[in-house]
Amino acid sequence: MAFYSEYPHTRNYDDDLRELIKLYKDLGKEYETLVQIYELVQQHIKDITIEQLQQWLDDGTLEDLINTTLFNEKISQIETADLLMQNSTFSNGSVVQTLGYHSINDGGHGMYLIKTQGDTTANGCTVLQLPNGLIAELIIPFEINVKALGAYGDGVHDDTTPLLFAFANVKNTGSIIFPVGTYLTAEPLIINGQKMGISIYSESRSTIKFTNDTHGLVLGSENENYGRHIVKNLIIQGINNYFAGTNTYTSTKHGIDLTKGFYCSFENVIVKGFQHGVHIDGSNYNAIHNTFYGNCEIIENEIGVYITGNAANINQFNNVRIRHNWKRGVIVVATTAPFPTSNMFINCYIESNIPYPYPEDHTTGNSDSVGILIFGSYQTVIQNCYFENQYFAAIMNGSSDGTLIENCFIVVGTGNGINKISLQGDGTNGNIINNVYFTDGGIIEINGNTQNYNQIRNSKGFTITGITNNNRPDIINSGKNVYNNGVSNNALTLIKSSMVAAFNGSTIGGITGMGTTTASVNLQSVSELQIGSLLTGDTTLTGFTGMVPGQLCILYNYQETHTITIPNGNGVSGPITPSGTDIKLNKYGQSVLLYYTSLNKVVILAANL
Repeated sequence: MAFYSEYPHTRNYDDDLRELIKLYKDLGKEYETLVQIYELVQQHIKDITIEQLQQWLDDGTLEDLINTTLFNEKISQIETADLLMQNSTFSNGSVVQTLGYHSINDGGHGMYLIKTQGDTTANGCTVLQLPNGLIAELIIPFEINVKALGAYGDGVHDDTTPLLFAFANVKNTGSIIFPVGTYLTAEPLIINGQKMGISIYSESRSTIKFTNDTHGLVLGSENENYGRHIVKNLIIQGINNYFAGTNTYTSTKHGIDLTKGFYCSFENVIVKGFQHGVHIDGSNYNAIHNTFYGNCEIIENEIGVYITGNAANINQFNNVRIRHNWKRGVIVVATTAPFPTSNMFINCYIESNIPYPYPEDHTTGNSDSVGILIFGSYQTVIQNCYFENQYFAAIMNGSSDGTLIENCFIVVGTGNGINKISLQGDGTNGNIINNVYFTDGGIIEINGNTQNYNQIRNSKGFTITGITNNNRPDIINSGKNVYNNGVSNNALTLIKSSMVAAFNGSTIGGITGMGTTTASVNLQSVSELQIGSLLTGDTTLTGFTGMVPGQLCILYNYQETHTITIPNGNGVSGPITPSGTDIKLNKYGQSVLLYYTSLNKVVILAANL
């Protein structure tokens, strides 16, 4: 078919033009009827002033006039579309209003034009066959009510035909409404890739139940000039049953398929029972800026959210519950550049993404229970989220860079619900874990030979495993005055708020051999050691224990009764001092800054004497 417009991205206007031509032809066929209606209106209101018309509108006279003249003569009323298909009394050119489709007030009311059949074939949906050989053609409004097309919505009858018609015939910026009910369909519901701005909604969270292994809503676009669809207040249900107790699943399809999806938004939508609850695929073009918010739930799928492809970017999940998915709550994955970038999970509840019934235990490395898996992706944002009851809260793998996990609360369990964070694989760099709270006994696992520039900041309740000199993260202020929060051998630690007052003893902050010339101090996890009134005698510090490469520690002197001597040494038996001479602390406010090098030597970087 020839296009009227020159450029592909404006071809949707050709569709509108064709529809306008078709409408013009249809109007021509009904010209005589329109003339009759016009004459009726002219007969009754041609001499009426605006003031009189306003009065009639206010007191109901105008409504009575229309009902007793125009509507009484030209628009008939019948209870249901089912009864209309049994009626032989209507003549060509009549307009018939129904009060429902299968029963009065079932939501399927509509307006029909009675006409000769011609080339139009009855379909039991929008074109009804009458006993007298005429047909009743539904006057399709801009907002398509699926019950007006014959859908039952009772969870028993198959509504595939009316639902397919609605999705195929909705106009740009038009709407498809699902009145309260459960609608069964055996086929996917697809919006054409050259349409934009379609609203698909229910006023009361109706259910669309797919009875075969098929996709649910398919909302892909030809390019970024289309899309922008809105889905609201619906339950999209597939064939899987998470709580069946068999720990099996048969769906191989997606509940919401956003392959090449652009700028679509979803509010108060539940997706359940599919292989992938939400599938966002930017492999062949882009899939950009799709948003889920306002009490959405992605539950009881094999994988809740699957974002893939090298241009699946800036998709956002805000205030979404991602729960009870068999294997993983979320996967963001790509294997070739450019990688998915800047996908966001904010204020989400990520819980029990784990096989059901819950296994008694999971072995280390079990990948079938993951809250969020980031693989080969950049700048993923996970903020203000709650994690509970899965083996991994989050995994970063496959050279994933720049992930931010921030302001999150992680409930630590045992066995299957450890809920640890894992940085896996070589080249997983530049990721930040900031202000994350583990309830107790949390684990951050470092599992890769070479990782750089990862940081753990201001977090609490965890230990780190798997650190080597080639993969150690920066740990900055991990829990004020709390040691063992991530501090492990060979970690680079800058624990800025771990202040300890020196005392006589061997534990953290303690001086062993106080009052002797061979004393040592335990500086594990300590960033500031305050030497005060607990010093019992002149002391020479020759040993500094518990420090790890990269650790900084300031020694402050807050007493003048005794002298602390720090002899110049080789970095092992005594630190290396700046001037190569011994340092003495015996006045208020004196301080030295210690640094532990990667060669396991203590160096004094600066001294304030």
